[in-house]
Amino acid sequence: METVRLSKEAIPEVSKYFVECWGNRKRIDYGTGHEASFLAWLYCFDKLGLIKEEDYKAVVIKVFFKYGIFWLTGIGFL
Repeated sequence: METVRLSKEAIPEVSKYFVECWGNRKRIDYGTGHEASFLAWLYCFDKLGLIKEEDYKAVVIKVFFKYGIFWLTGIGFL
């Protein structure tokens, strides 16, 4: 497996989407905006060349599905 490195310029934006996708501890909320942040996080990886077209199916089945299950089961509620 090859090591993946983000440019220093990409880290703040990619990190922001990742942090925002988990909800807000102060407001104790979660909604579609958080899911949109998660998708934007994955989209950043695609645009940075970290996810290839042949990975799309696995990303949806393994990554996005597990993210959804995390929230649907209540495990992820802050």
